[in-house]
Amino acid sequence: MRLKPLKPHYRRLRNRLALPGLATTAVLATLPLAAPSAASAAPVPESARSASAPLAARCANGAVCTWTKAHFQGNKSTYRRPHGCYPWNGRTVSNQRNKRITLYKDHGCWGSNFDLRPHTYSEKTPWKVRSIAVWG
Repeated sequence: MRLKPLKPHYRRLRNRLALPGLATTAVLATLPLAAPSAASAAPVPESARSASAPLAARCANGAVCTWTKAHFQGNKSTYRRPHGCYPWNGRTVSNQRNKRITLYKDHGCWGSNFDLRPHTYSEKTPWKVRSIAVWG
């Protein structure tokens, strides 16, 4: 299968965000993500979700929701923005969009990061999320 080349602005973002392999592996190994076990982006069936999952399901389809505290606690914010890099604030994130999002520890979509696939959530991010890249 042949991959399409990245658009110039995505290529610059990818190059800017490149972390040394060991650091990336260490960050990814510590993430408490709750995601579908299948490779598809289909939502997890209600019967297979944890006790907190119904809270994640309260995020409307096509939106990204954040809570200021871990485990769906604190103030909830709902975002329906087009692709780009945005300031963010939260410890729990639910991605109910049909596209991947990347969460960053620092402002300006820089620094430690991890991806949330479509229709997944993280009950407690490893750090307070300061910015998000919404992929189009």
